[in-house]
Amino acid sequence: MKAFEFSGSPRAAGAAHGETFRKSIHELANIRLELTLGKTDFKSVAEIVSLGEKHLPLLQAASPDLYEEFCAMAEAADIGKGELVVLNHYTDLRDLSRSTLYDDQGCSAVFLPGTPPVLGQTWDMHGSAAPYVEAMRFAVDGAPRCLTFSLTGCMGMAGINEHGVAVTINNLNTPTTTLGLIWPALVRMMLACETAKQAKVLLERIGVGSGHYYQISDRNDFYGIEALAGQQRCITYWSQGGRRELTYPSAACHTNHCLSPEQAELEVLPQESTTFVRWDALQERLQKTQIEPSPEAMWELLSDRRLSMLISEELPHKSATCGGLVFDWTGELPAMRICRGPLTGQTGVLLNV
Repeated sequence: MKAFEFSGSPRAAGAAHGETFRKSIHELANIRLELTLGKTDFKSVAEIVSLGEKHLPLLQAASPDLYEEFCAMAEAADIGKGELVVLNHYTDLRDLSRSTLYDDQGCSAVFLPGTPPVLGQTWDMHGSAAPYVEAMRFAVDGAPRCLTFSLTGCMGMAGINEHGVAVTINNLNTPTTTLGLIWPALVRMMLACETAKQAKVLLERIGVGSGHYYQISDRNDFYGIEALAGQQRCITYWSQGGRRELTYPSAACHTNHCLSPEQAELEVLPQESTTFVRWDALQERLQKTQIEPSPEAMWELLSDRRLSMLISEELPHKSATCGGLVFDWTGELPAMRICRGPLTGQTGVLLNV
């Protein structure tokens, strides 16, 4: 893998993104439209697209620059803006339907405190998304340079910026009726912050349309936040030489069920969910052993076959590990190790911001 470079004005960056991935953007948008139609109570693709378009004023109000980038990407890719919202906002948009039990959700997220700390996650989704996983480096006028783990046509699902602020996210199944900011745009907004604390405050101010768990960190501070529509809980935190509240003495982790009792009352877990299998695997590894806070140790942990799930050839849309990432603060520049597909058996590619 390599990092695709998008730079200049928001419109120039968006246009380059759309032109580079025009074919694959259409392919992934069609996959996600079909999955949404097949697994929800929406009546037609037109209804889904119309709902997607309703999210655009929220993006324009929250970040005119990201709205400009988004519109330029849609125009360059020759795709409707509503379809591009579905590609980006797939998990949250599905939650606006009354039928909200999906097996294509996942991600195992881990933080290890240290000097510097380490942050990483698997990215689990419908296995058919794996071919579209890419690394993208953005140097957009007026914003810090950032490196993202993303999908073609997606503004960014996780990433780290030149200041060392890193964000990862995994899904929580919390049915909602709230239109929210397109969540990859929110990730990019957080990656425009200079500190993890600023990104946390931004998340609290903007809010979410549907449930996600955010890991937000820089070299000095970490926050683990279960963010649901209308309410958020910071369930874990850590500061260099200061306060800490972690899942285990030497780690914070999360899969796809709420750990806050108040949040758990609002979630509905599908029968096929692997969240507790992966939680038990993390508990076995993290509760008994203090894992060295190094990028190499984090990569090895996330490569555990119970966490890094194979893609099924027979059931291509079944939940699987479509990629993985580990953030590295040990060098002069912040970096991200990334791979496409399950981490098991891969060394990944190390990319600097």
